[in-house]
Amino acid sequence: MIRGILLLALVAMTCGSCLKNDKKMSETQLIYGSTIVYKGLPDPRRIVGAGDWVLADHLWARLVHLSEHGEETGYLAKNWKRSLDGLVWTFEFPENLRWSDGSTMTTKQIADSLNLSIHGTAHTSLKSYVRKIYPKDATHVVFELHTLPQNFLYSLAFTDFAITDGPVKLSTPRQLKELRTSGPYRPLSFQANQIILEPNQYAVDQPKSTLVAKIVSASTNEELFQLLRKAEVNIAVFDDDSLSNEDEQALKEAHLIRQETSPEWTVALRTGKNAFRSISNQNLRWLQRALWERLSRNTSFGVLSATGVRPPFRFGGLLENEWRELISTAPSSSKGRLKIELFVLKAFLTARSYLAVKKALLDLGIEIKETVYDFISAPNSSVIERLKNKDYDFCFMFEGVNDPDPDSAWRYMMDSYPGEKKLVTKEELDKALLEPDRKKREAMYKEFEKRNIENPYVLPIRMVGSKVFIKPPILPPEEGQFEWGIQLWKFRAK
Repeated sequence: MIRGILLLALVAMTCGSCLKNDKKMSETQLIYGSTIVYKGLPDPRRIVGAGDWVLADHLWARLVHLSEHGEETGYLAKNWKRSLDGLVWTFEFPENLRWSDGSTMTTKQIADSLNLSIHGTAHTSLKSYVRKIYPKDATHVVFELHTLPQNFLYSLAFTDFAITDGPVKLSTPRQLKELRTSGPYRPLSFQANQIILEPNQYAVDQPKSTLVAKIVSASTNEELFQLLRKAEVNIAVFDDDSLSNEDEQALKEAHLIRQETSPEWTVALRTGKNAFRSISNQNLRWLQRALWERLSRNTSFGVLSATGVRPPFRFGGLLENEWRELISTAPSSSKGRLKIELFVLKAFLTARSYLAVKKALLDLGIEIKETVYDFISAPNSSVIERLKNKDYDFCFMFEGVNDPDPDSAWRYMMDSYPGEKKLVTKEELDKALLEPDRKKREAMYKEFEKRNIENPYVLPIRMVGSKVFIKPPILPPEEGQFEWGIQLWKFRAK
């Protein structure tokens, strides 16, 4: 699933030495800052940006979740069984499930929430293969399916199918106070640049500490660094793309606990409406090939699929040799001199990949008009509207890559696809989702990725991971490697 413009970072891009001047870290809160945009407390069915995902995972729980090895494990549901034909699934729940206000969470409420999700979320839909969902008794919920897709439990592990108390609609302080959550936290207060979460004492996956969690936002990495000093941040997540050697040395000298994640972001350009209208397909394909040839020489490309959003190890995806073979068929030169408008988030202006992309474009003789947008400190409504409508040539962004199945990514991509004719139709996606033969299903997704090479929508450039720095007395999760994003409920205090 595409995670949008997430940079969970407290990046000391130019001010690394200032780390030595920080105050004593707070021992009463988990505090971390980011350049994530939080537009409101999200409905997990309507997730668009990365900030929505981060908050949804903290506020709402799912029936199952994935272990660090990608296996389905119980979350709200403690067990499940399926019929011999795989068309009836019965999920068992503990007798004492509660909402964050202490009230009983009933199986009818769980079924009602799931029935809201199956009619379609921002990223996927279960309605093509779910016949009905209903409570069997006080501790069981039943799914009856028309047909069984290979990834049924994986789908239920998506945030889109988290359990909420009806539709999530928040616009007043009273609604915030009355909100009942099912996940590890409940919200205490919300502003555009600061969110305070309180541990949910009734959660199944209870936070490892009883500390209140504060989340703060800023427009740039420089502003985030000032928050590191003033807000006493004690958890910091840096994307590899933004850390210089100086920054890493300064962080090391600050005696922080350091952990790393596997690659979780694809740096990419997304093609907008204007480019599809004004740039020939031949030149788009040339640009995709030319950028890849210039920028992939010193980076790991082996796990990158043609969509730029998915590792190819599960349910289909082009392997590196397949990618190389297909992209080599693109034109080796352009027709005419290109002029493009490049949209970029203010927080990305100093990222190494963005600077490399910009240099490569200039070296290729392309004239660039740079349009910078900022969601937080100085949002330009006309630019934001253009961004929303894909009214640009290209947009530089980070795409999330850690989801286990391509279905949701392709649905999201096609919902936002700015071309006149979709690369992949809804009917084709439904057919691929329901295909019981794994090899045939794999071939379908590879075909979709080939179309993206032939009609470049996502131009993947390189993959990056993250480094997590933690200031004692806060301690990292005991499980070891982090899952996607920051899960504050897994952190501990001495």
